[in-house]
Amino acid sequence: MTEPFITSTLLEEDSSLIDLIDKFISRLPAMRDDIVKAHDDGDWETFSKLIHQLKGVGGNYGYPELSELCANIEAHLSEEKLEEVSNQLTEFKRMAEKILAGNEENHKIAEKFNSR
Repeated sequence: MTEPFITSTLLEEDSSLIDLIDKFISRLPAMRDDIVKAHDDGDWETFSKLIHQLKGVGGNYGYPELSELCANIEAHLSEEKLEEVSNQLTEFKRMAEKILAGNEENHKIAEKFNSR
């Protein structure tokens, strides 16, 4: 069974990054909504730009699976496989929810490493 949340891998390396990760998580709903809106509007230029940006930052904040998914979406978009883009966008929305759901767990991880 998969976890109902995704946590940042950065916290295991440096728990002091929790504030930075919190900022990313606080911006994630707006980023998700902007990506979904661009997709739904058929604004492929904006959609491509936003997916590319998120691909770049996802791993930097400890979410390599988010970067990988965005890279897959970007590849399908460049091949004009729009049905696959839509399918992967559904997965992206699920993943964003899991990242948001992992925020409390991120804090537990940071506290555990801070108490050592």
